[in-house]
Amino acid sequence: MGLLGQATSETLTSETAPEVVTSVATAPAQEIDVAVLQAQLETIREYNDRLLSTVHWSLGTVAGVAVLLVGFSWFTNNRSYERDKEALNKELTGVIKSEISDQTHELRGEIFELMKSTAQREVALVTIDMENLRQEFKHWESDFLDLRYDSAKLNALYWELRGNPGAALTQYIRMLKMTTHLESDHYVNTALRGITESLKKEAGILSYEVPAINERLDALPNKFSTDIGIIKELLKTSPRI
Repeated sequence: MGLLGQATSETLTSETAPEVVTSVATAPAQEIDVAVLQAQLETIREYNDRLLSTVHWSLGTVAGVAVLLVGFSWFTNNRSYERDKEALNKELTGVIKSEISDQTHELRGEIFELMKSTAQREVALVTIDMENLRQEFKHWESDFLDLRYDSAKLNALYWELRGNPGAALTQYIRMLKMTTHLESDHYVNTALRGITESLKKEAGILSYEVPAINERLDALPNKFSTDIGIIKELLKTSPRI
């Protein structure tokens, strides 16, 4: 046992000794490699951090520039939009004003023509109405004169029946004056015969009526000249009142 154990110890010692020496020898080399690797790793990490910082800074710069470019573009576009809007507004305002002016001028012309046409039509209607009224008035006037003439004639006949030729003469003179507005020889002949008959009966006549009678007799047409001459001769000898 002693010899076997000793041999075994020696054998183990002799076998493991190189490995121990090798481990001891390689330990410093491994530590150096680890340190180198750690240094390299730290360097890589520093590079990575610097690279990340650079990337972040670059991204921030790019983002800032992009924001500035977007802001500048917006500002430029906004100012351009405002200018375009103002120019378009001025152009539209000018077009609208011009169109309004043209339409107003045209409308005024149409209104003037319409008013002119309406006024002419109204004047024509008024003229027609006035002419109709004038004709109606003449008709009424003629009818009224006829009534007055007939009334004077009735009064003359009345006074003749009462035997008062002077009063009858006054009515016949009235009838003669009315014949100025009556368009019939019958009225004139009736008045002239009545005056002649009354004067032949030596009826008295008012002095101021003589000039009016002569004036009316002179205005009568020549076809009544025979009766006019007889009456004027009778007026010379008729008594004055």
